[in-house]
Amino acid sequence: MVLRPFEARHPLVLGAMPAGQRLGGVDVVAVGDLDAVGIAVVHGDDARPARSERGQQQRGGVARSHLRTVPIPPFPGNLFAGRGASPRIAGMALLPQPLGTRPRARAPARKAAPPPDDGVLYAPQGLAEGLRALSGEAVFQAIAARAGEPRFRRRRNGFATLLHIILEQQVSIDVAAAMHRRLVGLCEPLAPETFLALDDATLRSCGFSRQKMGYARGLAEAVRQGHLDFDRLEQADDEAAFAELVALKGIGRWSAEIYLIFALGRADVWPAADLGLQLAVGECLGLDGRVAEPRLREIGEAWRPWRSVAACLFWQSYLHKRGRAAPVLPAELYA
Repeated sequence: MVLRPFEARHPLVLGAMPAGQRLGGVDVVAVGDLDAVGIAVVHGDDARPARSERGQQQRGGVARSHLRTVPIPPFPGNLFAGRGASPRIAGMALLPQPLGTRPRARAPARKAAPPPDDGVLYAPQGLAEGLRALSGEAVFQAIAARAGEPRFRRRRNGFATLLHIILEQQVSIDVAAAMHRRLVGLCEPLAPETFLALDDATLRSCGFSRQKMGYARGLAEAVRQGHLDFDRLEQADDEAAFAELVALKGIGRWSAEIYLIFALGRADVWPAADLGLQLAVGECLGLDGRVAEPRLREIGEAWRPWRSVAACLFWQSYLHKRGRAAPVLPAELYA
């Protein structure tokens, strides 16, 4: 799951602007677009691209034939800081400060409040340290001021949690929790062996689609046969754990990344296919609507090695804007 650094991986290009302007120490001479691969219409691993956006042949009245692109170095720390900023990505204006002004210094990091000492584990590991590391960013200062700091509970590392994440695919987390509660009432204990003994009618009564039945039974069989070992998964590094998860049928990138954050507590995961994260980043950075997954992955590079904490901050903003609290899962799923 490790991505290469953002620097010059693509020639990120800007909206038309006069020659001689500078961004991040680079002379900006020209403009263009990055193509978006597609926009997922629902979160989850079975989401399909809704459309492909192609680069325009002319922007800002300047013909493409008169333009050239320049590679942009890694995002500066104050990219989205300061008033008057126009933070728009890939084929749009990307101006950390109004043109002709010097970049403002990053706001000093403040001390984040430690998680409450209530014996509850929060996701990800190192949450307080990550909040401190990101607190110099204006976007995160604004989220914390209006919505508070995130407190999403850690989940148990095990079969039940991964099964619940399969249930979450393409439905709300509240609907998935209701399905899980019905299942627990019919499957005690909720373990691979007892789950595999359930017939189709029982699973349908809990809300399983035929596809999710297949995914869930495949997961249970992998655990029963020892192909998936949760203790081994906990000891693996991020990349190895991710690879082991996505090797399972029905566990795609989104499911694996959610499991890494909430069950394994990994601090540097960026689930860019998540609909809530796409919407929240667009809202918080002043972009036009939801941010497509490929662009969102590139934006997230700025917040390594605390991308999970950044995601939690954006989710906190998403919930607050909609007057919602963090969803409550069945108690047996929490660590």
